[in-house]
Amino acid sequence: MIKKSVKVLVLASVCGLIFSSASIAQDAKKGKEVFQRLGCTACHSESSSAVAPSVKEISKAYAGKPKKLEDFLLGKREPIIDKSRFEAMKPFINLTKKISPEERQALVKYILSF
Repeated sequence: MIKKSVKVLVLASVCGLIFSSASIAQDAKKGKEVFQRLGCTACHSESSSAVAPSVKEISKAYAGKPKKLEDFLLGKREPIIDKSRFEAMKPFINLTKKISPEERQALVKYILSF
């Protein structure tokens, strides 16, 4: 009986991880759509930092700090990387302030998925 209970718990945990991973992937996909719709790709590419920090660089800088990234997107804090380009980013912060909290969360998940 105990072995059966353990198997059920393990199976439930694995299913939870699968559904959680699927949810994160879905949010990241939605976040990528928001990223593109807002025009972020005009300056931020996934891997090149020719114009602005790449999404990979941003992800690395904000790894484990989703609240700081969200606060930045809300205009509540300055960037933690490449502060010299912040003035050019301010009009886009005005856009990210206006999107729904769900879209902003998806955008954060997309950026942190790298």
